[in-house]
Amino acid sequence: MQEDGPECLMLLKASCVLWLCGAGLLLQGIACNAGPPTAPATVSSVQSRTSRRPDPQTQLLEYYRRYPDRYILVSNQSWKYDHLARAAVHSFTLRNTATVGYCDIEMSFNYQTASGKSLQTQVVKVQGILEALRTLDMRRVKVKGAPNSSETVLVSVVKATVCR
Repeated sequence: MQEDGPECLMLLKASCVLWLCGAGLLLQGIACNAGPPTAPATVSSVQSRTSRRPDPQTQLLEYYRRYPDRYILVSNQSWKYDHLARAAVHSFTLRNTATVGYCDIEMSFNYQTASGKSLQTQVVKVQGILEALRTLDMRRVKVKGAPNSSETVLVSVVKATVCR
């Protein structure tokens, strides 16, 4: 049995070495075979990523659609409270800095106290089309139900649709 012991151990060592060599070759073969197919796929994924990127004009149009408040500026604001109608009457000018026109413009009127505390906010859709790179004078925009105790009002663009 003692003679069998070293032979068995030697056979076991040989089979382990053979198994490790086979596993190494197998892994090396997988690594070698995996290399070339992934390289073109990587190049094509880079190419497809760049081909999906919109052109600058399309990207700019998307910004105009998403962020109209960044391109429509409000200036020359004035307002007064009409006690008989229980409404605030606003006048202001909208200036479009975008190269597209806007319609369906919704304005936010945030009525505040003298200390800046918000009393009420109302959203009103204003009439008219604001042409590209033009101004639009808004006169006598009525906001019903505005608080008569408000001292100031912040007017801003909430949303607008790009018109063709």
